[in-house]
Amino acid sequence: LTAAGLRAPLMSGSGATCFALAPDDDAAHAASALLRARHPGWWVAATRTL
Repeated sequence: LTAAGLRAPLMSGSGATCFALAPDDDAAHAASALLRARHPGWWVAATRTL
């Protein structure tokens, strides 16, 4: 996730879900597209925090 330009990567639960922070929406969507291209079997989504 850091190689995709994201910050503070963490695992949720037992490791089935990972997440990280992006500085803005554009960076989140760019990282999401990059991760989907590199790992087509992964479920990837750019979201916003509350």
